[in-house]
Amino acid sequence: MTDSRPKKNHLLLVEDEQILADIIKQKLEQHGFIVDLATDGDEGLQKILANRPDMVLLDVLLPKKNGYQVLEYLRTHADTKDLPVLVISNSGQPVEIDRILELGVCDYLIKAEFTPQDVIDKVEKCLGGSGVTRAKMFTPQKHKVDIGSIDTMPERGVGGGRKKVLLVEDDKMLADLAYMQLFRDGYMVEMVIDGEGVLPKLKTFTPDIILLDIRLPDMDGFQVLAAVRGVPAYKNIPVIIVSNFDQEDYRKKAKELGAVEYLVKADLDTHAISDKVKAIIG
Repeated sequence: MTDSRPKKNHLLLVEDEQILADIIKQKLEQHGFIVDLATDGDEGLQKILANRPDMVLLDVLLPKKNGYQVLEYLRTHADTKDLPVLVISNSGQPVEIDRILELGVCDYLIKAEFTPQDVIDKVEKCLGGSGVTRAKMFTPQKHKVDIGSIDTMPERGVGGGRKKVLLVEDDKMLADLAYMQLFRDGYMVEMVIDGEGVLPKLKTFTPDIILLDIRLPDMDGFQVLAAVRGVPAYKNIPVIIVSNFDQEDYRKKAKELGAVEYLVKADLDTHAISDKVKAIIG
C-alpha cells in the first residue's frame, strides 16, 4: 500500500547559540519539519555532505567556518549549488546582507528582529520557491512575542518584594525568553535594549543583579560595565556578562572591570541563566 502522507522536509539548522537553536528547532518540529542541528560551520558542512537536507538555515557568525565560508563552499560544488539556504544574520548591516545575497540565498532574517513564526514563514516560502535567488530586501517587522509555548508575557515590573534583575540585551527574542524564565523563577525583571539606556534605568530601578550582553547598540557591554562601576551607588551591584564571544581576552577584560561571572550564550539555556542568578543573589 502506498503511503499517501506528504513527505516531511528535512532541514539542517546551523546555529551556535543554544537558546536560539532550541527555539527555532522546536518551532519547526511543531510544524512538521524534521530538523537536524549543527553548532559550527565544519559540522554543518559535514552533515550537508553526509545527508543532503532539503534546506539549510545558516547563521553567519559561527565557530570554525563562518556562514560566508559555508555558503561559498555550497555554491562552488555541483551537488550543493542549488541547495536552498536561509541565512540568519547577526547585524543586518547592508554590507553583510549584500554579501549574503551575492552568494545566493533564498532569503534572510535578522536575529534581533524576527520571531519563530517568521522562521516558519520564510522556510515555507523558500521550499515553495526555486531555491537559490538574490532575495528581495525585506522590511524588518516589529518584534512580536511568539515563543512556542509562551502565550503571554507578564507585565514588566510586576513583582512586589521579589529580588530585581536588570536584563541588558538587544536580541528581543532571547531577552523575552530570559525574562519569562526569570519571572517564573520569582524575580522582578526590567529590560534595556541598548548600552546608553542602562544608567538612566538605574536611576529609577535599582537591581540586585545585572545581566549584560557585550554586543549592544551605542555602547558595548564593557563600556556599560565601566560606567556602572564608576558610579559609587552602583559599583557593588553584581554583573554577569552573557555574550556570544568566548575569547579569553574578553573574559579577562570582564573580570578586570568587575564582572562576577562570564557566560557564553552558546553553552546556555534560559534555566542555566536563572540558576546562575539564583546562585549569586538567591
